[in-house]
Amino acid sequence: MVRLNPLAWLGELVGNYPLRLSGGFAVLGGAVATALSVGPNAGVNELVSFASTQPAYAAAVVCGLAVVLFVDG
Repeated sequence: MVRLNPLAWLGELVGNYPLRLSGGFAVLGGAVATALSVGPNAGVNELVSFASTQPAYAAAVVCGLAVVLFVDG
């Protein structure tokens, strides 16, 4: 079936799964905040160091992914 109005499709999808949308925002926010804080050339050591000093960003990513993957609603 061809969708002629993509905004209607997006509204229908968001209306059916608002918790998944909020989980997606948590993942996006945590990932962007982490990327902006450590920089584009950060290695694994820098990411681990940042996650140990600022665990809220890593928790936002993990909890948001859990909501996106496992919550139906």
